[in-house]
Amino acid sequence: MKYLRHTSGYSRAQITRLIAHWHANRLATVPLTKRYRAPAALFARKYTPLDIELLAQMDKANEDVCGPAIAHLLQRAYRVYGDTRYERLAGISVSHLYNLRKSAGYRALRVTFTKTHPACNSIGTRKAPRPDGGLVLYASTPSTKAIWTASRGCITSPALTR
Repeated sequence: MKYLRHTSGYSRAQITRLIAHWHANRLATVPLTKRYRAPAALFARKYTPLDIELLAQMDKANEDVCGPAIAHLLQRAYRVYGDTRYERLAGISVSHLYNLRKSAGYRALRVTFTKTHPACNSIGTRKAPRPDGGLVLYASTPSTKAIWTASRGCITSPALTR
């Protein structure tokens, strides 16, 4: 049995079931295989594409606020204002709301792409000379900030030169 488990990849319980099935009808023409299939009927969807569209409209109207706020707004739309379109969405959990936001139907309605805008950060800026006669260049990038004094040739921290 250990050999069969190793070579077939089946679990111990599956091997036991297959051996019992083989013992029951040894002369059968049906090969010993797993007869597990996907269910004929898939799980029923609770939220329809119309519900996802309503969620996308609600997010757009409220500028994509957080999940708990949208869940509360969906409840108010149904319970306070009596809009029957929000009946299924009124009882949605926040975690499932985030699952719907990740769905392909929602992303087709709400995802927008914007080009990146270049940042106008000057890397080296020439400043007025210091009283001691040295030229000061401020080098600032998003990750580093340093001051270089031309007469001394050293890099110091901006906090030390203030």
